[in-house]
Amino acid sequence: MSASHSVPDSAALPGLSGPLPPFLQTVGMRNLVVADGQASIELDFDAAVHANGIGVAHGGVLCTLLDVVMGYAAYAWPANPGPIVTVNQNVQFINAMRGPVRVRGRVVSGGKSMVFCSAEVLDEADSSIAIGQGAFKKIALNRGGRFEINRVS
Repeated sequence: MSASHSVPDSAALPGLSGPLPPFLQTVGMRNLVVADGQASIELDFDAAVHANGIGVAHGGVLCTLLDVVMGYAAYAWPANPGPIVTVNQNVQFINAMRGPVRVRGRVVSGGKSMVFCSAEVLDEADSSIAIGQGAFKKIALNRGGRFEINRVS
C-alpha cells in the first residue's frame, strides 16, 4: 500500500513528490497518479472509518475523493499548471460504496484563472458509484510557498 504521489515530471509540478498530504493519508487514500490534467487515486473501504449509520460509505467520503482527483487534475493541467482552490463542486450519488474504489478525474476546460473538471468513483467491477463536476480557481503563492487570501474591506 503506497501513500505517495506518482508524477511523471515532478519538477514541472512542485509539491507533488513524497508522501501524500496528512489529510489524504488519514482518510486512507493511496496510489495517487497525476499527469497532464488527469489524476487518479484509490481507497479501500473501511467500515470503521468510512461508513455512515447504514453501513455504506458516508457521502462526504465520496465528495472528498472526487474533490481530490479533480483538484490534482486542475493543478496538473498543462495549459496552466499550479495551485488551485475549489470554488464549486456538484456530486451525483449513483450506488452505495461498500468496497475498494478507484477515482479518476480530468480537466474538461479552463482559462487563465478557472479550471473545470469532472471525475468518477468506480468500484472493482468498474460500476459507477458517484460522479462529480468541479470549478477550481488558480491561486498565486507568496514567497513562503503559501497562498494569500485577498480580503474585501
